[in-house]
Amino acid sequence: MGTLWMDGTKMEDYPNWILKFDWDCNLIDKYYINDCILSISKSPRKDIFYITVKNEEGNPILLKLQ
Repeated sequence: MGTLWMDGTKMEDYPNWILKFDWDCNLIDKYYINDCILSISKSPRKDIFYITVKNEEGNPILLKLQ
């Protein structure tokens, strides 16, 4: 999540970061997501991710990140 957990909050209250590292553990890039990520998948194509977040009604939606 990139922040400390606070009592009385839910996971949905926190934004998330996706961190990209090389095989030597060097940080290559970072992506800020202003939402709670429920699931994440990597496309076979370079630098494309699919994430699931909740919309305003609490329903899951699929987003493509490039």
